Amino acid sequence: MAAVRIGGGSTERQRAFYTALYHAQLHPNIAGDVDGRYAGFDGKTRTASGFTPYQNLSLWDTHRPQNQLLQMLQPKVARDVALSAVAIGRDGGWLPRWSLANSETNIMTGDPVTPFLVEAWSKGLLAGYEKEAYALLRKNALETPPADSPYNGRAGVAAYQERGYIPSGLEPGKDCPDKGGDNDCRHPASATLEYAAADASLALMAQELGHSADARLFAARGQWYRNLWDSSLQQFRPRTTDGTWLTPYDPVEAGHQFHEGGAYQYQWLVPQDPAGLVSLMGGRQAAEKRLDAFFAYGRLLEDPAKTAREEWISAPYDYYGKPTYNPNNEPDLHSPTCTCGRAHPRRPPPWSGPR
Repeated sequence: MAAVRIGGGSTERQRAFYTALYHAQLHPNIAGDVDGRYAGFDGKTRTASGFTPYQNLSLWDTHRPQNQLLQMLQPKVARDVALSAVAIGRDGGWLPRWSLANSETNIMTGDPVTPFLVEAWSKGLLAGYEKEAYALLRKNALETPPADSPYNGRAGVAAYQERGYIPSGLEPGKDCPDKGGDNDCRHPASATLEYAAADASLALMAQELGHSADARLFAARGQWYRNLWDSSLQQFRPRTTDGTWLTPYDPVEAGHQFHEGGAYQYQWLVPQDPAGLVSLMGGRQAAEKRLDAFFAYGRLLEDPAKTAREEWISAPYDYYGKPTYNPNNEPDLHSPTCTCGRAHPRRPPPWSGPR
C-alpha cells in the first residue's frame, strides 16, 4: 500500500526499518471465518456484524505505541481491533487486558484497555458503539469481576478507591481477586499509576458523552498518582496499608513494587498531567536534569551505541536494577525523548516542555 516511504540512509538501515514496520503489524490477527463467525469469550460461536474480529490483544504492550501506528496506517483495521475488544466485553462480560485467542490470560497489570479504547473513540473508531464501550469501561473502572469470571480486571480497585492508591502488602487471592497470571496487588505502585492514567483518559470520554458526574470522578482519580509521590526522595514510593511509606526502600530495585521496572522507569508515567509532574519534580530545570540522567545523555552524545548497550539495555528481559532508560520495555516509552537545557552543539532541538 506504500503507506510509509522513507529515503536516505543505507540499504541495510532501510531494510531494518521496513522489517520492523512489518513486524509491528503482525498482530493482532484475524480471528473469524469468512462468514464472520468466531469463537466468543463465552465459549459460544458468535457472528461478527459490522466488523472483522481480531484476537491476541496484548494491550499492556500495544496501547502505548503500536495501536497508534495502526490507527495512522490502517484505520479500518484499527477500528476492527477496537470493536473486537468491545465484543470481548459483550460476549465474556468483561473487557480484556491481555487476551489470547478467546481467553483472558490476565498477563501484565494496570488497566490498558481503557486508554486503548478511549484513544480509539477519540479517533472516531468506535462510531456507533460509544455507549456500549463506555458502559463496559465504566464497569471495569469501578468494579471487579465476579468470582466465577476468569478475568482479574482491576484486581486492586477496592483498595484504590478506599485509599487513593493500592497499598503494598496485599495478598492476591485473599485481599484482592486472583484468577492466575499477573496481579495488580503484586505490583501496587505501578498499578496505581496505571489506574490513575486510565481514569484520566476515561474522564475525557465521560465528559464528551454527557456523563458530567463521572467525568469529575475520574478526573479527580487521575490525580491520585500524587498519593505515591515522596517529596523527600523526589520519587514515587509505595505506601503500606496504614499509609506510611514502604521502608526500607530502594527506588532502583523497588522490590518489584513496579511491574518490570523501578521508580526511575515509572517516574514519567503521568501522561495525563505532565505539568503537574514537572512541578512535583521541582520545576522544569530540575526535570530536564532528571531527563539527562535518565538517558545518560552526556555519555550518549559521546558514544551512542556503547551507552545504549551498557547504560540502557543490560539483557533482553532484565527490567530491574537500573536508574536509566530501557527502550526494550513498554513503560519507558512514555518518557520524553529529548531534553532542553544548556546549549550544546550536538544536542537535538530543545524539548518544548509539557503541553
